[in-house]
Amino acid sequence: MQRRKCGPHSELPDGIRQWFSTGHQTAEGAYVLQLKIGYTFKDEAEARKIVDWLKREINATWENRDSIAPSTKGASRPMIIEILKLLPKTNCRDCGEPTCMVFATRLAEGVKGPEGCSELDEIGLTRLKSYIRSFQMDI
Repeated sequence: MQRRKCGPHSELPDGIRQWFSTGHQTAEGAYVLQLKIGYTFKDEAEARKIVDWLKREINATWENRDSIAPSTKGASRPMIIEILKLLPKTNCRDCGEPTCMVFATRLAEGVKGPEGCSELDEIGLTRLKSYIRSFQMDI
């Protein structure tokens, strides 16, 4: 039995996160699938691409429902303070946010990607990506 948590998949744009977890089986026998997406789509084509991916994930979850252990716990998420520790804390606003704290919050929500911080050097960007990646599990 496994619990599924899906992070950004290679066919999806940077910055989008999908968190799936089977919740529980209701009294009527229905399975509850929890999903959170925090992302602004560029255009209709990108939205359709993601909806198609989402359909495949839902269908795969349904097909494997007997081997997925029900869980009422949500997927763990990145900690804003841990993200902030990895940022340069210059509040430069190049990312489009007023402060590094707001950028860290948007990154934790999956709205922004690590590449959004122009002040990070290559090593800092690698560390931030590694931290964010630790919360994702490609399937």
